[in-house]
Amino acid sequence: MSTLNVNTIANASGTTAATIDSAGRILQPAKPFFHVSESNNTGAVGITGQLVFDTVITNIGSHYDTAGFFKAPVAGLYQFNFSGMGCGTTGGGALPSNQGCHALLQKATDDAFTTGLVSFASAFSQVVSSTSFPNISVSGSILLAANDRVRAVMGNNYVFASATAIYDPQFSGYLIG
Repeated sequence: MSTLNVNTIANASGTTAATIDSAGRILQPAKPFFHVSESNNTGAVGITGQLVFDTVITNIGSHYDTAGFFKAPVAGLYQFNFSGMGCGTTGGGALPSNQGCHALLQKATDDAFTTGLVSFASAFSQVVSSTSFPNISVSGSILLAANDRVRAVMGNNYVFASATAIYDPQFSGYLIG
């Protein structure tokens, strides 16, 4: 049996890849992770199609591209999450009764999302009895090759964004391993 007794694990160039704290927890400061949101400082809006998030909350490794997608730095299993409120107009108006909104997480192998396009997770939310702003959230895990891209898309109707941060749509993802 061999024992490795170190507090820090670094790559060949000396960059710290992981540390072990005094309680034995393994910390991975360079593990890819991003969390972004979409705010509209001028008032309420409804956004459809590919979502381009304007507020970067966290972007460890700078793998979230402000063109609206995450680019995997290494092959592995990744987790992605999207949440927002559906709405029915470009002005951020409520979704009418008996209508729904559809959010997707998509993977592709190019920046234009034309090659290798796959929808790997989706969610649908419908307004049944009265006009409202339904919650919509979707999460999914996927195996990615290095340089694959992932984006969040509103497939129909709109996602609500406003100057009030608590209503902003959120998109996040990270490398599991």
